[in-house]
Amino acid sequence: MTIKALLLDLDDTLLVNPVETFTQQYIGLLNDFLSNALDIPDFIAPLMSSIKAVSTSLDPRTTNADVFYAALMPQLPVDRATFDVPVAEFYRTVYPRLQAITRPRPDARPFVEWCLAQGYIVVVATNPFFPWMAIEQRLTWAGLPPDEVPFHLVTYLENMHYTKPHPHYYEEILTRVGVGPDEAVMVGDDWNNDILPAHQAGLNTYWITDTPDAAALDVVDGVGSFADFVQAVQYGAWLDTPMPRPLAPGQIAPRLLGSLSAVLGVMADAPELVWAQACEDEWSALEIARHFCAYERDLFRPRLDCIRQEENPVLVDDNGSAGALAEWPDEGPAALAAFAAERLQTVEWLAGLDDAAWARPAQFASGGTTSLLAEANFIATHDRLHLAHLRDLVARCG
Repeated sequence: MTIKALLLDLDDTLLVNPVETFTQQYIGLLNDFLSNALDIPDFIAPLMSSIKAVSTSLDPRTTNADVFYAALMPQLPVDRATFDVPVAEFYRTVYPRLQAITRPRPDARPFVEWCLAQGYIVVVATNPFFPWMAIEQRLTWAGLPPDEVPFHLVTYLENMHYTKPHPHYYEEILTRVGVGPDEAVMVGDDWNNDILPAHQAGLNTYWITDTPDAAALDVVDGVGSFADFVQAVQYGAWLDTPMPRPLAPGQIAPRLLGSLSAVLGVMADAPELVWAQACEDEWSALEIARHFCAYERDLFRPRLDCIRQEENPVLVDDNGSAGALAEWPDEGPAALAAFAAERLQTVEWLAGLDDAAWARPAQFASGGTTSLLAEANFIATHDRLHLAHLRDLVARCG
């Protein structure tokens, strides 16, 4: 397996940014501006409690922005529309002052452009607590304005469902861009947010640090400065020799939930036309959503339960008998909601397995062997396959 996708952290990776200093000044400026604009004594307490709500949320159906504003708005004396006006003004007029704290890396843009030219998928995997208005500016400060650099994905408050250090965050990214964990590398400076959870999710990792802990070297695949990483990739073929990652039961629930969130995220703002549009001999988005529902309930869960209960069962390849699509909702958003409900049932079912159950074997009627763990993991592979089609449909309708 070779690396296909690079997930690059933003602060202190692509952009030199002393995070603690930046955060303190950012919160101070934001508090002063919004306290005055909203005529409240303090904005920090509502802000911090809302950030905490985002950081602890693992609901695959709600974006970070949904969680943030659901927690924040009841604490403020204004409605959302009124609140958004001074927020936009803050990011337009005050937030740019923080650029002075940061410094671009001269090798960041040439490296990103080189990666894109080589055909790699490049993701800006920054912790999605900030809205797009903030992330867009910091990318510009890094010399990587998103209107000039065609990143495949940039993560921010409005488009993600999880935050670091949850492995779900990395799983959502992988499904969004259509690669498996062993086909991606996470590059970042923060051990707890970037390296450890990405490693747990099965990604390769490169730790941007000058002072690595000796014990950490057993976890990371590479360590050094950003310049060292650039050198290793461009001249050392570092991406051509990724380390294999063993599949582990603890990866499955975050993978299935992150994968679900990726599907919901891609389709969240899809135009109505996309649900019915399809070329000849291909499914529409509605048919794919119904297919997700049918396979989850009528193929995947029964297959997993068969492996759990029977001794080395023979699994019959699907012959189209995994439930009738017509019994599922005939409107796209409702079909996706039904799929989400089915996926949550699958994750709940998996949570009841003991350690031994994951290793239970099975075989295919067409030949080959498998296990309950491998079949659970295949569900996410199936998601990625059809999400690629959904992305194509959305792009055509856009």
